Amino acid sequence: MRSEKPQLSLKPEPDGFGFIYGTLITEEGEVYRVDIMPPASEWSGSMKPSGGLPHPTDWVIHLDGDEIARVRRRDDIVQAVASHLVSKT
Repeated sequence: MRSEKPQLSLKPEPDGFGFIYGTLITEEGEVYRVDIMPPASEWSGSMKPSGGLPHPTDWVIHLDGDEIARVRRRDDIVQAVASHLVSKT
């Protein structure tokens, strides 16, 4: 049965670099890998990644390995991913 909106499922704990991993299942049943780097104030990894992460204020969202969005609030992550997927069609 298809859901009414994208379903984001994230691991409860970040990895050693501070990324929070998970999956997103779209309304059509497509599955994507989602990697999220929290902002510096919420980062809790044991090793800082290169490339200027974590960002001072933004949640940096990667979909299947590519950065697709940055948002200021964790609550905006699902909408940012959904907007990206809509723009691809």
